[in-house]
Amino acid sequence: MRPYRLVPIACLAALCAASVACSDSTGSNGDDLTIADLVGTWNITQWEYTRKANGETLDLMALPGATATIVIESNGRYTVEAFAPGMGDLEDAGTLDVSSDPMTATPDGEDPEIVVITLSGNTFTLYQDDASNDFGAGEEPASLELVGTRA
Repeated sequence: MRPYRLVPIACLAALCAASVACSDSTGSNGDDLTIADLVGTWNITQWEYTRKANGETLDLMALPGATATIVIESNGRYTVEAFAPGMGDLEDAGTLDVSSDPMTATPDGEDPEIVVITLSGNTFTLYQDDASNDFGAGEEPASLELVGTRA
């Protein structure tokens, strides 16, 4: 399984919290977040997994040479391109639905995952409570927090 899927399923981690409703996320004008608030290219500055067992963290963007961008289209379609040395390239795509309650992200060919996305100026934060990551001994339960800035 790829260690840094945008929205993991089994490893579906990228965006999100399992029991937080859409009303907790606000758009650029203080109203509920809309897909229009997120349209564009985002440079990921933090892609951090937190191990549920002991709180250990792994920020993929802290790896030397790591890069990641997310492009979000007006129809909710997203594409991710990422690279981390030793892990190789990742290209992933799917659909965001920020109008549903709770919000969901659905990678192509996979089931929807619950996410929470907040926006503050040109910075978005995506949180997923029900993610997983390989911290070195196989997949383990984790949470995921992504932070991105508008390119």
